[in-house]
Parts: sequence; C-alpha cells; structure tokens
Amino acid sequence: MVEYVLRGFNYASLGN
Repeated sequence: MVEYVLRGFNYASLGN
C-alpha cells in the first residue's frame, strides 16, 4: 500500500 501512495505522490508532482 505504501508503493501506491509514493507512486501517487510522484505522479502528482510530475503531472502537476
């Protein structure tokens, strides 16, 4: 579940 959170954070940082 941690990987999902980290991935979401990274994606949001790059996506934004």
